[in-house]
Amino acid sequence: MRVGGKLIVGRTGTVVDEGFTTIGFGQPVIKPTFLAAMQTMNDSDPATIRFTNLSIMSVRVQIDEEQSEDSETNHGNEMVGYVVIGN
Repeated sequence: MRVGGKLIVGRTGTVVDEGFTTIGFGQPVIKPTFLAAMQTMNDSDPATIRFTNLSIMSVRVQIDEEQSEDSETNHGNEMVGYVVIGN
């Protein structure tokens, strides 16, 4: 059971595509755990969220489109909801 700590919940605008977008936390989060899910489905190709560079202040996210439908990986803009948990 966790007592205390930080919990940040938010969402991006409809701006996340196949390029990486930075999400800032607005305050330091020590030992962050990051959870995210697409809140929209503006492109018909199957895709998921990928993240990198998780730090105490931010994370970078992208929509990673897979290639079962076709070989291109460009993806329309999506909204991403997220939760950051830490100290």
